[in-house]
Amino acid sequence: MRPFWYASLIFPPLPKVALFYLLSFFNRSNVTTNVRLEGLATDLRMTDNHYRAELTLHLSATPCSKIPSNVIFKRTLPGMWLPTLALFRSIVATLMGIKQNMAGFFVARFFVGTMEVGLLFPC
Repeated sequence: MRPFWYASLIFPPLPKVALFYLLSFFNRSNVTTNVRLEGLATDLRMTDNHYRAELTLHLSATPCSKIPSNVIFKRTLPGMWLPTLALFRSIVATLMGIKQNMAGFFVARFFVGTMEVGLLFPC
């Protein structure tokens, strides 16, 4: 049974984490829109299989890095780990704009997926 003060520790960071998750969702949908509608696929010469590989790579990075993230989350303060993830994710998402080829796009999407593991509380 959890103590009565447990809710007071969980609920204050919840709006910040929800905002971070919302921004990640916007990034995910923005990439999907840009790949299909705005010509990112033609600029990078992506086919449908490359697009599916990017989605698979991005979504498989999260479960692969969940255990190391949980270990770091337990050993450090959440007030340090979550902002660090947010900072690195923002840097990678910003640098995704200077990619020149498909490999750079894949690497950037992998690291964005890796940084999204701290969005929700550890399982």
